[in-house]
Amino acid sequence: MLQRRVSITNRLGLHARAAARLVRTASRFQSSIQLERADKSAAADAKPILSVLLLA
Repeated sequence: MLQRRVSITNRLGLHARAAARLVRTASRFQSSIQLERADKSAAADAKPILSVLLLA
């Protein structure tokens, strides 16, 4: 299993338009893609838009 950790920092957070683009991109892959808050208080699957938006 291949695993990669990537940090993307945006002090303003992830807005709806960027979140939708992220979900569209993630949905093209068969792999599991997880998002995690910087403070590690919550994580979500990157493919459902509602999961991504609820991380805010």
